[in-house]
Amino acid sequence: MPVNNAPSFEKILRVSQETIIFFLILFSPLILGGVLIFPLSVLQALSFLLFFLFIFSQLLKDNFSLVKINYLPLFIFLALVIFQLFPLGKTLLSVISPATADLYRNFSSAGGSIFSISIYREATIKLLLEVLCYLSVFFVTLNYFDTEKKQRRLLICIIISGFIYAFYGIISRLYAPESAFSSFSNRNHFAAYMLLVIPLGVAMSSVTVSLAVRTIFSFMSSVMVVGLFLSLSRAGRICFVLGLILFVILLHIRRKAKKAIPVFFILFVFLITFVMLIGAPFFLQRLESVLTPLKAYSNRLLILKDSIQIAGDFPVFGTGLGTYGEIAQIYKTTGWQTSYDFAHNEPIQLLSETGLIGFVSISLFIVLIVYSVFIIWLKRRSHFPSYVTLGCIISLFAFILHSFFDFVFHVPADTLLFFIVLALAFRVVYYKEEQEMLDVPKFEFSLSLSGKAALLFIIFLMVLPLEILVFRRYQAEALFERIEKRELVSRGFDEQINYDDRMEAINKAIALSPLNSKYYVERGDLLAEQAANNEQMQDGTVGQFRSYDLDKTLLAKGDYLKSVALNPTHADWHLRLGWIYHTFFGQPESAKEEFKKALMLDPENLKIRKYIAEFIDLP
Repeated sequence: MPVNNAPSFEKILRVSQETIIFFLILFSPLILGGVLIFPLSVLQALSFLLFFLFIFSQLLKDNFSLVKINYLPLFIFLALVIFQLFPLGKTLLSVISPATADLYRNFSSAGGSIFSISIYREATIKLLLEVLCYLSVFFVTLNYFDTEKKQRRLLICIIISGFIYAFYGIISRLYAPESAFSSFSNRNHFAAYMLLVIPLGVAMSSVTVSLAVRTIFSFMSSVMVVGLFLSLSRAGRICFVLGLILFVILLHIRRKAKKAIPVFFILFVFLITFVMLIGAPFFLQRLESVLTPLKAYSNRLLILKDSIQIAGDFPVFGTGLGTYGEIAQIYKTTGWQTSYDFAHNEPIQLLSETGLIGFVSISLFIVLIVYSVFIIWLKRRSHFPSYVTLGCIISLFAFILHSFFDFVFHVPADTLLFFIVLALAFRVVYYKEEQEMLDVPKFEFSLSLSGKAALLFIIFLMVLPLEILVFRRYQAEALFERIEKRELVSRGFDEQINYDDRMEAINKAIALSPLNSKYYVERGDLLAEQAANNEQMQDGTVGQFRSYDLDKTLLAKGDYLKSVALNPTHADWHLRLGWIYHTFFGQPESAKEEFKKALMLDPENLKIRKYIAEFIDLP
């Protein structure tokens, strides 16, 4: 009788899950740390698919269990973010968030009386999708990697990823010095990634018996340390040194420092070799600024001061997850001609966007996990869980510390790896062995076939809309980027055809993602541009048209109004609305009102001031 060597369906599911996780780890840093729409959409789509495959694989079992942690703070955080998107009446909004109600009252040009806590729902939805993506991977990692073999494979994948991007960063740094580093768009984002990986490399070196394999892991760790220092990230260097000090202290407390001495010695030899080969001056750049941190970070302290003011005005519910860049310009006091998109301090930015409720809930979720891991780690005697868990703790500590200096949680590659390491720490510390049978806390389930089918269907109904939303948002942004870069295929037709092509593309983008205010602005600009090209100007009169295409100008005005309704705190949208009031409709008072709003929203912006100065003498 022939033997069936075909892999079972359950095995295919297991391999698929592990492959997706490894791909996410290796792929996420590849394109600027995943901040662009394409890599981000890939991460999100695969993460939601991973979650569904995991649930499906569990339901194939007669009885299954899930790791038990305190999910309540996480559910509170997600419920808050969803609540921020709900339409509310002005009266209710005035009670629960008076400052938000004032923003709508002062800057919204929309009719009706329904508003949300999030001042820009599109930004909140965008970041909510990212959070759900990270949590999906966290959940699967927490439950899937339940054996030492699986955990070792995951650790090797993470270390290889860190080594590859560090090695590439070193080569590119030596031959093409830039502010960016490796495949990341920012040196600090790369440094944060290394802070997560280096302690794991050292931990794996410590738990490896073979001298050759230990040497390989030490070499890879040394390359990552060199990459971190060559990135010239001041915060990265500081956090690495502090993490290393904590690593040694905890090893001493657990009386395991002697076993780690050979690893540190090999690591030190490699580091000295690299310094001699590359040259000390490369490592010493920007070091003087590290020695004077107040001077080096004085600019960010000013941003921090303004950000604290935002948190003070929106203390309970915040302005909406992901909306910091939409509110920060109002509070800007520096006079810099740049927009604040990030606070360069993740805790303060989180506090301003989600208020005390969001900040406390998500912080409590992470702290409770790390605390429980640390308490169990103090009891561990086995080699593997002791060192690997310690490596995870140091990784998390250094990364969180770095988040006080940069917006590292807004980099998909960094945040994804953070949650993977967080989940790994919890699983490894509970790893079973004969001397200590520490059972990992679990939820036990036993469902009938119909119950499993119903649960799978519910999960499917949850995942499918998310996948569709990710795909639609990617399509919309891809269309918009084609318009921005003027990459529409030239077919040799006249300007009217090109206009029609651009209009068709932006209409599709709006249909796919109707809450994005910049799409309406782009369409309004196209309509106004077309109207302006077809008009004849009065002799000697600047900015006034004798006749115009009424339909196009009305449509452009409607789009500008819509953009303001969706995102009332964006100064440029009010500027455009004021321009069209003046240029096409001869309504100077309405124009002045919108210009005034633009100045109130970004009072330090000299470009806005200069532009509006041309219209000061309006009758």
